[in-house]
This record gives sequence, structure tokens and C-alpha cells, in this order.
Amino acid sequence: MLEIKGLRSYYGESEILHGIDLAVPDGKIVALVGRNGVGKTTTLKSVMGLVKAPEGDVFLDGVSLRRMPPYERARQGIGYVPQGRDIFPQMTVAENLRLGLEVCGGRKQDAEELYELFPIVKKFLARKGGDLSGGQQQQLAIARALIARPKLLLLDEPTEGIQPSVIQEIGDAIRTINQKTGISILLVEQYLDFALELADDCYVMDKGRVVFHGATGSSGKEEIQQYMLAS
Repeated sequence: MLEIKGLRSYYGESEILHGIDLAVPDGKIVALVGRNGVGKTTTLKSVMGLVKAPEGDVFLDGVSLRRMPPYERARQGIGYVPQGRDIFPQMTVAENLRLGLEVCGGRKQDAEELYELFPIVKKFLARKGGDLSGGQQQQLAIARALIARPKLLLLDEPTEGIQPSVIQEIGDAIRTINQKTGISILLVEQYLDFALELADDCYVMDKGRVVFHGATGSSGKEEIQQYMLAS
């Protein structure tokens, strides 16, 4: 599915990612964790082509994305939910969803599955995005990414600024998305328990490098927690 090989990424002249390797197998959820500022968001932006990455490569189903602009990477089958959600506050929920369809050329898609996952989206179709709560905006942002039926979903801090009662709903939706559709998911998350509860595998980053990779079984969780404390 997704393979990142030897990726080096920069903001201006500052090197942020120092040759990272990472893989998301087909149909799996993979967590990318670490403290603030270690390069997790930069990794997702590099996959989408939003950051200068002159060295290394990103492959989706064996196809190199290196020379593709962001919109073409999206058309290859990547859905991206950025940190902060980036919904359009002056547009209605329905209009935000229609923008998600631009990835597949504006072709109409059946949204009923999305409404089952996120009933609040259907309930507030006529409401402006800016009038939604943080949790509702997050659900809209995920629905907007899913409406074009991607093969891979990139989620950047989906629990950020979300009240605890909604975090569980979002976690349940992510698990259902993966199990029912087979979409692979790369999840960047600070809330370690949330990430490890969902993910099959986990990468720990520190200072722009991957310092640990392992499964999220009981023994793996302990090792991951140790690396997090040490970083």
C-alpha cells in the first residue's frame, strides 16, 4: 500500500525529516506517534506533496508519487484530514462535502455510508461549517476525505481539541471505516492510548527520525511507552 523510503523533507533550508522509512500495509491502521515538533505532521504533508522533499520517495501501490503534485496524489487514492481540520467555515456542511468530490472529478457518490458513520453530518447538512462544534467539524473533515472513496486515509491529530465523549465516537468511526471498507489508515496522534487502541502497528518518531517500529500488542505497548518517555 504506502511505502516511504529514505525520505528527507525541508522547510526552507531546515531539514525536518532525516531519511525516514515507513510502511502502511494494505487494510491496516498504522500509528505515528511522538512528542510535538518531531516531524509527524511533516511526514503526512510530505506524503501529500505539500513539503519540499528532494530525497527519498513515496510509493502508493508500487507507484512513485515523487513527481506528482498534491492534487494528483489525491486522485491516486489518498484522503487527507489535516491537523486543525481545515473545513470551510462559511460553507455549509453539504458544500464542504461536495468539495471532497472534486478529487474524483465531481462525480456523485452515495453518501449514505458516511451518514451511518457520522449521523451528525446528515443532520446538519444545511448548517455552516463554522457553526459546528470542534467534534462535529472533525467528523465533517473525515467525511469530506472519505466521500471520494480513497484507498489510504491520512489522519493528523483527530482528537485535538475534542471533548472526551466525542473522542470515543471518532475512534469507533475510524475502526469501522477500516473494518468495513478496508481503507488503510496512517494515524498521527499525541493521545497515545487512543492511537494504540486502534492501530495494528506503531512508529515512534524523535527529532525527524523513526526510533522504533513494532506491533501494538501488550508487549509492544510497553516498549512504545518506554520510547515515548525516553524521547
